[in-house]
Amino acid sequence: FIQGSQLDANDFFNNLSGTPLPSFKLNNFGGSFGGPVDIPHLYKGTDKTFFFLNYEGIRSRQGASNRGLVPSLAQLQGNLADDSAGTGIFPTDSSFCNTNPGSGKCVNVIDPTTSLPFANNVIPSGRIDPFVQKWGPFWVAPNVAEAAGQTSVPIYNVINSPDIRNDMNQFNTRLDHSISSKDNLFGSFSFEDRPHFSPGLMPTQGFYYPLRNELLSVTQTYTFSPTVVNELRFGYNRGKTYLLSLGADHTNYASTVFGLQNTSQNPFDAGVPGASITGFSGPGSFSESIGSLDQDFQIVDSLSIVRGKHNIKLGENFIHEKFYEITDFAGVPTFNFQGQFTGAGLGDYLLGEPYSGTTSVGDSHQNLRSNYYAVFLQDDWRARPDLTFNIGGRYEKMQNPYDTEDRTEWFDPTAINPVDGTRGTVVSSRSGGVRNGIVDPEWHEFAPRFGFAYSPKFLKNTVVRSSYGIFWASDVWNDLQFLVVGPNFYSSQTITTTSPTQSSINLSNMFPPGGLGGTSGNPFSIDKRYRDPYVQEWTFDIQHNFAKDWLFDVAYVGNVGQKLRLRQDQNYRTSYDPTGLIPYNQAVPYPDYSWILTDMSKGWSSYNGLLTKLEKRFSNGVSLRANYTW
Repeated sequence: FIQGSQLDANDFFNNLSGTPLPSFKLNNFGGSFGGPVDIPHLYKGTDKTFFFLNYEGIRSRQGASNRGLVPSLAQLQGNLADDSAGTGIFPTDSSFCNTNPGSGKCVNVIDPTTSLPFANNVIPSGRIDPFVQKWGPFWVAPNVAEAAGQTSVPIYNVINSPDIRNDMNQFNTRLDHSISSKDNLFGSFSFEDRPHFSPGLMPTQGFYYPLRNELLSVTQTYTFSPTVVNELRFGYNRGKTYLLSLGADHTNYASTVFGLQNTSQNPFDAGVPGASITGFSGPGSFSESIGSLDQDFQIVDSLSIVRGKHNIKLGENFIHEKFYEITDFAGVPTFNFQGQFTGAGLGDYLLGEPYSGTTSVGDSHQNLRSNYYAVFLQDDWRARPDLTFNIGGRYEKMQNPYDTEDRTEWFDPTAINPVDGTRGTVVSSRSGGVRNGIVDPEWHEFAPRFGFAYSPKFLKNTVVRSSYGIFWASDVWNDLQFLVVGPNFYSSQTITTTSPTQSSINLSNMFPPGGLGGTSGNPFSIDKRYRDPYVQEWTFDIQHNFAKDWLFDVAYVGNVGQKLRLRQDQNYRTSYDPTGLIPYNQAVPYPDYSWILTDMSKGWSSYNGLLTKLEKRFSNGVSLRANYTW
């Protein structure tokens, strides 16, 4: 399969700027092969052993439509009033501003050392910060023509269309073998590699997703007798899912090019430091890299027994899960230039006057483990020809995930903060402050199931069905990534200027040595008494056939969710302040912290619905279906 962009239409903004249609190519190809396993002189499995292979590949290249607003080369060299790219910043006493006094381009760029405006809004080349000049190769130049002298700044003045690469290689294999007339074995293996590359506007900007999945399955079916059959299955699944900055696993620009100190040396966090400039698109890599490697080992055994009117099925299910994840928020340093000191974000940038800088401290990786156990029993009992009962139950236990290295943090609302003696602080399982896994175990996850189908003789062509069941949910593993983020193992470090007139941050001496410990401004936590959520579901349905090929169905469906997961801030104001004058840290129970988001099992949901359907089955070339849901 081959698809291109020859017949595609360009979008409005590309046409407006004269940008060609972004490229698009999609190739999808593959094949399959199967048959008996027959190896001359070695093995003849013509009627016993069979194999199947298939492969599918995708090669996709689609041009992105990246747009941004960037300064002109002259502006980056200090002449902020240059308007060749439509982004000029004019002195308020200039002829432009005298003619257009309300224009947003009219700003006096102030010299923070004298508090006086730079002449003609030109920063001398000798004042441009040497550190800032290192960002030079990571800018792109304007390529959309903008007329000088416009009263407003354009929405964008640069556009590019690098290829978004989305490829896939997938193959599947299957082998079936008949050991005997009673014993059959089959196995399969699937592999998928799906790298996705999405470049951004600037060099090293953007991200990519290295995704890979592997699945192994082996099943044995043994027939003890025509009425007793056992099925034993083993499964292994390995999934790798990452979201990485384009600079990840390459040059550590922060230390080798920019000379920054005390930043992450993990190749996972390599990238160009980010410059966030008010009013412009700035250079720099995506600031965080996150990902996980999930491995599941599963054994399922089920026995089916037919005895008279009973069809019984019982068995067990065991899953061992290994989950490695890393969550490097602010792994790539970033600096914010807001215009606080010169009046223009670009002026602050050229002078090296950031409002703040952010990097990370510590190691965010986790090695989580969990076991899942379940046993079940179900009986489909055909009590009468017109009445069948479905009765069963399931007991399951999902172990709360724990870290093999005891790298779990928890906000303890009763512990005393060692820094200032106030109530409430972050503790860790490594220090014994909390159980590894945090949550106290529970043992009552029983799930009964009941249903029946009844076709009464006094209501011809009518079936009444009803069912009820309880269904338990497992942990949301994504939330667990935040339990390592805190003062003991990993946290972001933000340095904010302490001066209102000139930045106290020296870019050439960043970052100061950062240490773990102390307090964390916004910890994430889980309620120790968190209970697994569950849903009760029930249905009642009446179905009636009439007039040969017509069917009418009306059903009531309901469910109630209990102990559903929700996030709640533990650090909320405890009393109403009608004056609005009480400072925040005096009105909350834990003044050392801002918000304390906590997973709790306090959620509840309810649904009640009426479903109706009228259907005419296909006959005489006509079919009809009408539905109504309340």
